[in-house]
Amino acid sequence: AVGSGAFAYEPTGSPDAGSPATSPGSSATGQQAKGDPEQESNLPSADDLLDTTDVDRLDPKASWKVTGTHDNTGGDGINYVCQQERFADPEGLATLVRTLKTEAKPSRSVVQAVEISSSEEHASATYAKVLSWFARCEGGELHLKRAFAVSGVADRAVLLELRTWAAPQTSYSVALAQVGQVVTTDVVSTANDSPPGALSAARTLGSATKRLCEQAGGKDCGHPPRLEQTAPPPSGEAAGVLATVDMPPLEGVSKPWVGTAAAPASRNPAATSCDRADFRKEGAVTTQTRTFLVPGARLPDRFGLTETYGKFKSTKDAADFLATVRKRLARCEDKNLAIDVLSPHSLNEGALAGSTWRLRAELSQNQEVFFDLGFVRRGDTVAQLTFLPAGPADLSSSDFRAMVVRAGQRLGELD
Repeated sequence: AVGSGAFAYEPTGSPDAGSPATSPGSSATGQQAKGDPEQESNLPSADDLLDTTDVDRLDPKASWKVTGTHDNTGGDGINYVCQQERFADPEGLATLVRTLKTEAKPSRSVVQAVEISSSEEHASATYAKVLSWFARCEGGELHLKRAFAVSGVADRAVLLELRTWAAPQTSYSVALAQVGQVVTTDVVSTANDSPPGALSAARTLGSATKRLCEQAGGKDCGHPPRLEQTAPPPSGEAAGVLATVDMPPLEGVSKPWVGTAAAPASRNPAATSCDRADFRKEGAVTTQTRTFLVPGARLPDRFGLTETYGKFKSTKDAADFLATVRKRLARCEDKNLAIDVLSPHSLNEGALAGSTWRLRAELSQNQEVFFDLGFVRRGDTVAQLTFLPAGPADLSSSDFRAMVVRAGQRLGELD
């Protein structure tokens, strides 16, 4: 009975919230399956999706309305940013999609997509697949700003904050949760304005999961969500190094970043004359390097960001390497009068330790260049980032620091 998709939905433009839905693998016949009515009643219906009162907290001044509810069997099946397939679980029992929008500016919308799998194990695979869509958003035109682990609202849940490159700039708050055999994906879009706060987006997810939990017969539903900022999910590109989704937008640049394939670093392309970092010669047993450019953006050849990491035999060896680099930077101005070491800052965040600098180099009496340098250590591994800007295509000190922190978080993928 459950396998045939005895699951209620409300077709777009239809007030009948009790109409039967089909499973993702079947045609939209609309025929009610036979089975145990009590078991069928535990499956979510359109009545259990987010409504206007649930999304009010995202923008209390706006007027929200439901613009559609359907089973995702029509059209191209793509309902939200980064979605790569019609169904994350093609063998699932059923799917529901609801959209809500504001009628005033700023323009905001919410898409909730619910997929019901045949078991909790299959739902876990569905959750992982949807998460991978956002972790490596196709097209390279989205920046993953922050990631949060969300506790208290589901079996497991995560909140991601992303933003686009091209105009109109759009921010996305993506909340993903698994409740038993059900996975809900809630995507809040905001165009040309600041996105809602992370806690507001998490509370909206809490409303969604509370209804699903209660429908499934749960006895402990409705806890307030708790957020903890965490490392981003693995990108699926190269473990341990930055991914294209980590690259922030640049002023005046509409083209996306593109990363070279990560490769062992026989030499260190991120090294500068100040740090002279040679990971191999200084004890690293494993190295990787990767460079990010913006093809087609008409930027000078020198523009780009390069990362190199080295994994040492011990945490002490890695800490000693970082200490050596810091000493070299402290003495660099004395050894090279054409270089000024500016804005040194220490970095200590949880398991991460490091430093960032901005350097100015005089190429001639009338020409100088700036570049950013950062080192971050996580356990026995150290990563170096060197960024050469070009005119307005630059990163603020806080943006570069965030890049160095992200590089340190990516090192955790090597554990």
